[in-house]
Amino acid sequence: MDNNDLDLWPADFGEISTTSPASILRKQAKALTERTNGVLRGDVSSRSSQGTFHHSLYVVAPTLKNYKYRLLKVSHGIGFYPATIDFHDREMNAFDEDDLIQALRTVLHSEEAKRVIQALLSQSNDPESFTEDDDDLPF
Repeated sequence: MDNNDLDLWPADFGEISTTSPASILRKQAKALTERTNGVLRGDVSSRSSQGTFHHSLYVVAPTLKNYKYRLLKVSHGIGFYPATIDFHDREMNAFDEDDLIQALRTVLHSEEAKRVIQALLSQSNDPESFTEDDDDLPF
């Protein structure tokens, strides 16, 4: 028997029925960019460490030297769930896709999230008050 062409994998890996947390965050990043007409941009950065995947949702202000603010982080294992949402020193758990969507809705509707968006929109709409010498934003 020639083992060079031996393929022991199943013919079909099955259907993917769950949306990944990273994909859900990318949709929210796109929605933020569209809702603010590009004044702010959503960005998702992903990495893995010791078997855990970490996805951070950033709010980017292009007119403020691409200032980035990490709004939240979602962490999960290989199977997506359970997932942990870290937001302003708070932790929430999601045991399935619906839980994650509800938790993200809660975070994105929170006063803290609105405060960040409002502050960055306000400063982005007045970029002349932000000079190239500024190292950090005052909030």
